[in-house]
Amino acid sequence: MNSQYFPAAQERIKLDLLLLEANARLDNQRGIWDALNSLTDSELQTLRSAPPPDPLSGWMELVELNRLYLQQPDTLAGVIPHWQQRYPGHPAGALFLGKLLETLRAAGQGPEQVAILLPLTGNLADAASAIRDGIMAAYYDTPPGGRRPILRVYDSGANPDSTLLAYQDAVANGAQFVIGPLLKESVEALAQLSPLPVPVLGLNQTENPVLYNPALFQFGLAPEDEAREAARLAWRNGLNHGVALLPNTDWGERVYAAFAAEWQSLGGRLLEAQRYDDNQTDHKQAISSLLNLDSSKARQQQLTKTLGTRLSFEPRRRQDVDFVFLVASPRQARLIRPQLSFYRASSLPVYATSRVFSGTPDQSRDSDMNGIVFCDMPWTLENRENWTHLQQAVGDFWPANSSRFARLYALGIDAYRIVPYLAGTDNNLFGAYHGVSGNLSLGQQGKIDRTLRCARFQNGLPVLLEQSADSMATRPVTP
Repeated sequence: MNSQYFPAAQERIKLDLLLLEANARLDNQRGIWDALNSLTDSELQTLRSAPPPDPLSGWMELVELNRLYLQQPDTLAGVIPHWQQRYPGHPAGALFLGKLLETLRAAGQGPEQVAILLPLTGNLADAASAIRDGIMAAYYDTPPGGRRPILRVYDSGANPDSTLLAYQDAVANGAQFVIGPLLKESVEALAQLSPLPVPVLGLNQTENPVLYNPALFQFGLAPEDEAREAARLAWRNGLNHGVALLPNTDWGERVYAAFAAEWQSLGGRLLEAQRYDDNQTDHKQAISSLLNLDSSKARQQQLTKTLGTRLSFEPRRRQDVDFVFLVASPRQARLIRPQLSFYRASSLPVYATSRVFSGTPDQSRDSDMNGIVFCDMPWTLENRENWTHLQQAVGDFWPANSSRFARLYALGIDAYRIVPYLAGTDNNLFGAYHGVSGNLSLGQQGKIDRTLRCARFQNGLPVLLEQSADSMATRPVTP
């Protein structure tokens, strides 16, 4: 819960030796698996400090093998004996490995026909097309011998009524699973259909828990997820007192509310929040108020009046704050970061969501954001062999939109790939699915939770923040 994944895995491996009941041990081993699956590929390699047959190294190598052969369960089954030779008597044993391979093989079956419901006309047509194309990129990236379902695409329109009609058409035409719709209102409309004859992976999330439907899964790129990730990262880095700077928009308030709730639940204190005009370029007033520079100036004026003489004066910002949480677009972040430095806050860490990053490196323009830490999906931050060919294909086939809608292509890819794991009777993702949009796991009320990657702008480029065994200091979560 505190994002201390590596120490969590270490503790669970110690606990594993003490558990005698088979189900309790299997649950604990799932915890080991989930924790290690939340690490990046480079973390799995750099944090591995002991050779075989070390149990921790065995778990980490097994996670790597699973990622490498995620869509090829038979190939994974073929390399497991070699892994077992290197790690004889490993705690994963026959029970855990059997469950893992069983889940992957079941996912390899998948539904025979999948319907895609997206608003391919109207204001969201371009975004919907990017998601559709991401789905198709994943479809054609199926490994040799892998199963491909029949895909049928339906225009869900721009309102819930047209979505319901499209869903009914898909069911009548034999769909066994549905990806979409995209609009929140349309997802809510489907949630109210009980029972849903065919399960749905909605590409948005409802906020009303009353609308829970066991046949409806909710998967989206909610900025609130990123805000909560930023809060956990700041807490993990030992910070306690924060302030927030956000645009005076509904979107800004939503992101700020998610950050504030997560930060305070961890035990952090949020001292102040200021809103800025998103249409302006000079944010002097908001920043001055946030840093209490106005109070410093007022003290100078009072002293001048009391002493009756002119004083040399340099404003002094507040000293009770550890960091700034910034909600901003790339355009605003490039303006605000230098203004924070100008107003004597250059030493304050700045945390943000992926909104500050366009998704495409731009060293000359983004150098103004140096020092900003943000959380985003692996697709935009990691260069991994598993999906560089997909990124190349997306860029080749859709050059006009591959950068603009990069995250939506990733959403489509992962939406297609997790369908087999959700279509089974137990909806078993087997812990975290290492996707291009994040580490995905099935959370409360059918919501797909995302664990993200975090980076810091250095010399105008985002550089991944990696865990190290020496730098991890655990902090308690406030009950």
